[in-house]
Amino acid sequence: WGPELVQLYNDAYVGIAQDRHPFLLGRRVAEGWPDAHEVIAGLVERARGGLATRLCDYTVALKDSSGQSLDRVFDTDWSPIRDETGAVGGMLQT
Repeated sequence: WGPELVQLYNDAYVGIAQDRHPFLLGRRVAEGWPDAHEVIAGLVERARGGLATRLCDYTVALKDSSGQSLDRVFDTDWSPIRDETGAVGGMLQT
């Protein structure tokens, strides 16, 4: 959310965050997901431009807390959320 892309999420997202929770909560996306930032950056830019995006069966190599790289497969939608001025204030990932 916002220009700093601070992450806010609900309990359901903890399953995605896994051992990165609670570190991710209130942190910038790039800080919390450096190993997936290349993919996330494109989704964020599309959402900031007002476009919703869907990824299906997308494999991302993520590091766990021990530093091991694990392939995880995601189905995800990114939707722009407009603020009170009508500008995109953030995005919703489902």
